Amino acid sequence: MTKQLERILQEIQATAGLIREDDAAQLVNRILEAKKIFGACAGRSGFTAKLFAMRMIHADLEPYVVGETYANTEEGDLLIVGSGSGETKSLVAMAEEAKSIGANVAAVTIFLRSICVP
Repeated sequence: MTKQLERILQEIQATAGLIREDDAAQLVNRILEAKKIFGACAGRSGFTAKLFAMRMIHADLEPYVVGETYANTEEGDLLIVGSGSGETKSLVAMAEEAKSIGANVAAVTIFLRSICVP
């Protein structure tokens, strides 16, 4: 069990080391400026979106998880798309739709040039 926990911690540390402080600060600012925050993720990232939404509720923000609760996305809202590949078709379509109505889109992915942010 200890080896598995050590591996998990190493992976978290490695991933955290890839996060650029400027990008993180920009995302935090977008979250704080948004009217509503939507999280859209697929697969394992979907669990993370739900956990993140709960934390935002604790901070008195207005988060929604796409597919769990419903609210209309509007201009000034923020859609945070989580996709390991950055190319999940359903998430790309959501990002494109959100941008077309004036919402902001942020992608959380391991690929710098994600197509989730048109």
